[in-house]
Amino acid sequence: FLGATCSFCIGTSSGYFRIPRYFGVPVLYTNCSPGVEYFSLMEHDLALLTLLKKKNTNKYLSFQDLLTPPVGMFFSSRSFNDAGLQSIKNTPEELEAATIEMINRTNENILPDNNHIQKNFKILAEKSGQKYGGYSVKAFAPINHDFLHKHVDLLK
Repeated sequence: FLGATCSFCIGTSSGYFRIPRYFGVPVLYTNCSPGVEYFSLMEHDLALLTLLKKKNTNKYLSFQDLLTPPVGMFFSSRSFNDAGLQSIKNTPEELEAATIEMINRTNENILPDNNHIQKNFKILAEKSGQKYGGYSVKAFAPINHDFLHKHVDLLK
């Protein structure tokens, strides 16, 4: 009942977020990992990616690397560890900012941003998505505005 009647769902890859989706309820998908899950989101959803750092250099992987196989399919701590990567979960501040954005989107029926940074992310995501078998994919969901602007350097 809750999944069908809520304004939106804050979810992770644990799976519950799919129940509200069956009823057309928007999802704030947090700690989005594996990256391939991003491609299951719709235009009225909002995403917060899990960042990954290389353990040996302490540098973040680019958004392209997060969304491209094989890294985009990693789902367990062991996968990340074996690849020398550290998973960086969303901070409380990132979660709060994304929740506020999602409230504004659902209460005011605001559509996803079409600013140049968001467009660049979606172009990059669609190119990355083609590497899962060579088929065209569409990047529907925006990334939280604050998160994307904070990590704009990862678009390169």
